[in-house]
Amino acid sequence: MSVWLRAHGFTAFLALACAALGAQVLVLSRENHTLKTARAAETNAALYQPGDAFFSFELRAGDGALRPVQFGERAPRTLLFVTAEACPICPQIVPRWQEIAPHFLAAGARVLGVRLDRVDAEAEPWIAGVPLEVFADLTRVPLSKLRTLPLTVLVDGAGVVEWVHYGTLSDARLAELMAYL
Repeated sequence: MSVWLRAHGFTAFLALACAALGAQVLVLSRENHTLKTARAAETNAALYQPGDAFFSFELRAGDGALRPVQFGERAPRTLLFVTAEACPICPQIVPRWQEIAPHFLAAGARVLGVRLDRVDAEAEPWIAGVPLEVFADLTRVPLSKLRTLPLTVLVDGAGVVEWVHYGTLSDARLAELMAYL
């Protein structure tokens, strides 16, 4: 076989191999995109959405005192702020929560701050009139629905989520929440 034919045959083989690899990359990229989209949909479905039922639970203060939080016919609307000490963006939302809380308290809502990790008895009040507590029994709390922090949830007296937001609050989302007053 001549050198010219051998060289061009090898080049043709490499070109075909590159085309086949390119096709495989394209197919795998599309499959990856489909899987990511499906995973995102599953993740969002697992988080609280308006209309979902919220659970009754108990909170534990830093001094160990328990407080039941029940939903039912005579229960007040509840605004829940969920945070964690390990959450890097949670401190950014506290000023917004400080802005919101007095309005809901004045309207007769129950406003609660919940940390998912721990609360010290000596902890300074973080929002005037709003206790910062932890869930007393994590086996009764669907943590999969609370895994994205910070979390702001408005629950009606019957225990149905009216409004929910994950992350920091933009001005538009803040205005949306304030419209529930």
